Amino acid sequence: MMKRTRRTTNKPRPPQLRINVTVQIEDLLVQIANSGLIGSNRVQVANRFIEEGVMKALDNPHFQLKRKTKHR
Repeated sequence: MMKRTRRTTNKPRPPQLRINVTVQIEDLLVQIANSGLIGSNRVQVANRFIEEGVMKALDNPHFQLKRKTKHR
């Protein structure tokens, strides 16, 4: 008889975004990942650059963002 384990709550998965880059950009992302300075793979490196770019863009006074409200 198999013992049943308690079911864990499913954690919401973060949204995924697919992007296209040139071969040169991919090579640079791989090189940066191989250095271990920013991330351990090209996806982590690209994510870090995207996050930094978005945060820098928010410094632009022309952006007027509204906080998204959560529905209950």
